[in-house]
Amino acid sequence: MKIRTRLAIVFAAVASILFGLSGFLVIRLLQSNLYTTIDRSLVNRAPFLDHRLSLASRGFPQPFGPSNRPITLNGSRVVPVAQLLNGKGQVIGSFGSDKKQPLLMAAQISSHGAGAVFFTTTPVGIQGDYRFLVEPSSLGGGDTLVIARPISSDIQTISRVTEYFWIGWLLVTLLAGAGSYLLGRRALAPVEQIRKQAESVDVEAETFALKLPNTGDEIEALGRTMNELLAKLHNSISEQRAFLSNASHELRTPLASLLLELELASFPGRNSEELSRSVGRALETAQQMSRLTDDLFLLAVLDEHRRNSAFSVVDVSEVAQDAIKLREDLAARSGVQLTFSSKGKATALGDVPQIRLAIGNLIDNAVRHSPYHAEVRVSVTALNGSVVIAVTDSGLGFPPEFIPIAFERFSRPDAARDRSGGGAGLGLALVQAVVEAHSGTVAITDSSHLGATVSISLPMFGDSENVVASASS
Repeated sequence: MKIRTRLAIVFAAVASILFGLSGFLVIRLLQSNLYTTIDRSLVNRAPFLDHRLSLASRGFPQPFGPSNRPITLNGSRVVPVAQLLNGKGQVIGSFGSDKKQPLLMAAQISSHGAGAVFFTTTPVGIQGDYRFLVEPSSLGGGDTLVIARPISSDIQTISRVTEYFWIGWLLVTLLAGAGSYLLGRRALAPVEQIRKQAESVDVEAETFALKLPNTGDEIEALGRTMNELLAKLHNSISEQRAFLSNASHELRTPLASLLLELELASFPGRNSEELSRSVGRALETAQQMSRLTDDLFLLAVLDEHRRNSAFSVVDVSEVAQDAIKLREDLAARSGVQLTFSSKGKATALGDVPQIRLAIGNLIDNAVRHSPYHAEVRVSVTALNGSVVIAVTDSGLGFPPEFIPIAFERFSRPDAARDRSGGGAGLGLALVQAVVEAHSGTVAITDSSHLGATVSISLPMFGDSENVVASASS
């Protein structure tokens, strides 16, 4: 069911209930006020009629004026029907009627007890509804005064008001439903336009954005959010395509080299030395492909599970020293000296292999881009609730245009994708993925012709605020 239909039903139901309740209360109040006014007029006329009928029953002459139609007293209408009954229920005096038969049944006459009672009924021998007052005569003697006023016209008025109310109730319900439906359709028209545009979006297009209504309300805000979401989706698709293209490129070249070496090794007449060389090169290529696939798999795991539930307390200084030991042979072959320094108790919550890999990748980059007899410094410092790992080399630093994309996947300073100086361009991307999985940050803090410094900052274990933030991330 569409929203505008639900709105129409809800508004119609609410309007129906509110109008019905208010109409019911108005009619009840009208009836109550009407009967209260009539009863008050009966009470006000009772002494006059009681006195007049009592005199008449004792033989005194009637006041001047016809007794078969209403008279006025001080400009107000006097009720046209009244009877005075003795203790036996016999009519001993009447006004407005010549009937000698009581207007009420005996049970109704005796219902007053010692006080006055009001009720509505049809008198005996008279058509129409009357409002009755029955009370003991104020002159005593066991007589009963019965006063009646016709209320048929009043009842008709209430009935007419009730009919008008039902007609109004039906109209209000229909108007509320139709009005809310039209209002909802008009208000939601921009949403429908946005939906149709989103439905027709071509993901193959270079860019896609929705045309937004200039309404300045929540719908326009929703459209802006949709455009932001579409932009993120477009970037994600573009990054995914670029990732697949780069991954296939990185795998295709070593795979072609591996096939070539295997074909050469399969040629007849090759001696053992040539065969050994071909197998060695093939093994080296296979190891390169294995490292690349391992890096790709780790990136996929980190993308899917940003945080490892099996994190433990890690001594970052020990992990950094382990990473240095694993790179000592590489540093020795490159003529680079590795130095280490630490300051403070540097403990963090994390995964040891992943932290070791991140530090190792930074050391690999620093060694690979440092000149012969240069020094690569690794430091671990506990600072302001964080553990800072800094790797500084003595190379030429990062090119300024490369720094903004340094942590993107398959990014290298050289546009020609020359592998002679390093890997596939996943080292810094892996570092960033690992650090973000540990709720940390990584940045190139210094890059000049005298070298570069890349720093990793991890939340320190034991700092309550960082631990809580890390645990909830």
